Amino acid sequence: DLPARALPVLEKLADSTPPGDARATIGARLADARMQQGDAKGALASLAATRAVGHLPPDLLERRTLLYARAAAATGQLPQAVQALVALNTSAADEARASLLEQAKDWPAARDALLAWTARTLPPEGMLNPTQAAALLRLASAAAQASDEALLARLHAHDLPRLPPGHLA
Repeated sequence: DLPARALPVLEKLADSTPPGDARATIGARLADARMQQGDAKGALASLAATRAVGHLPPDLLERRTLLYARAAAATGQLPQAVQALVALNTSAADEARASLLEQAKDWPAARDALLAWTARTLPPEGMLNPTQAAALLRLASAAAQASDEALLARLHAHDLPRLPPGHLA
């Protein structure tokens, strides 16, 4: 009940704040609250109504783009969501793109997004921690779903020995 009651307050605050970073920040909070309520169309509307002119700080731009992508995908606009994440070109965007494409069962595209994400986040050599190993297993799963035997062979030869002992390996 509390998030639903916060929506009108955030809307009023967004409407009364002049365009700029502060309004864009409030718009992101409002969009996030709407997504938590299952209102993807409302989230898109909040982001559109609080769009800032000019450059946003990188962290705010990333937050708004990630919210846009989740909302766009939820409303059936997966190509636009993916395009926005590709343009953002951050590690978080690569991971979000992979998640959306995995949910859509577009395995070749998910594999490519996971390749980009793991290239940014995994060390090229040495043992992997459990979080890194889980990312690598997501990549292996997408490669298997995409029937990419060459990538699976490379992961087996290069990365299997880097997995921590236990059930992940």
